[in-house]
Amino acid sequence: MPLSIPAGTQTGDTFIVRGKGMPSLRRGERGDQHVKVFVEVPKRLSAEQREALKKFADLLKGNSSAHPVRESFVEKAKKFFQL
Repeated sequence: MPLSIPAGTQTGDTFIVRGKGMPSLRRGERGDQHVKVFVEVPKRLSAEQREALKKFADLLKGNSSAHPVRESFVEKAKKFFQL
């Protein structure tokens, strides 16, 4: 089952693949499959890779959209209950 992961996908993002989940016991049709993304960061980098990442980070400085801020559960709850 091929799944395209778009650029900018973050750890914890979930994609729904319609009709590719578990079959229903009563109706026989298939449900939806939920795919959760986990981004793995390499533990060891060569000097060249480290330098490339530093250059990339320098290019992103000042670009707040490049670093999305995730809200904690408490922050989401506060926002939800505000009038």
